[in-house]
Amino acid sequence: MSMSYSLFMFLPLPFKIITIVIGGFFFVGVENRVEAQNQKMQVEALEMVGAMPAQAEPRVAPVGVVIVVNVDGSFTVGGKKITEDQLHELLRAKVTMTPNQAVVIKAANQTPHQKVISGLELCQKAGVKNVSLAAKLAAP
Repeated sequence: MSMSYSLFMFLPLPFKIITIVIGGFFFVGVENRVEAQNQKMQVEALEMVGAMPAQAEPRVAPVGVVIVVNVDGSFTVGGKKITEDQLHELLRAKVTMTPNQAVVIKAANQTPHQKVISGLELCQKAGVKNVSLAAKLAAP
């Protein structure tokens, strides 16, 4: 009966431990790279079939449009007073360029509520889906 011995069997214990640890890191690293490559290939395959859009991130404007409803009922955007028709055209143009356009409507407590509602209705007519309301503090 012949016995075959492995070289590993004759190594001192510290070398065996080091060999096992280094081998473990090698296999974990290879496994992670293979997994990442598989995921990349799956995404590419879905994009090729058309099941997944190439750009999954929605286009969102970095800074939203801020509409200030003044106490007299007029609208101000970017420090410039505009009419309701001008505001509607501006909002429609922004939504056309960026479908997820953010809009903030600011109003003071003394502002007629009907004008704030008019601002909301203009946003709705223009197709704005991301609208926020903010209370503007009255000057002391």
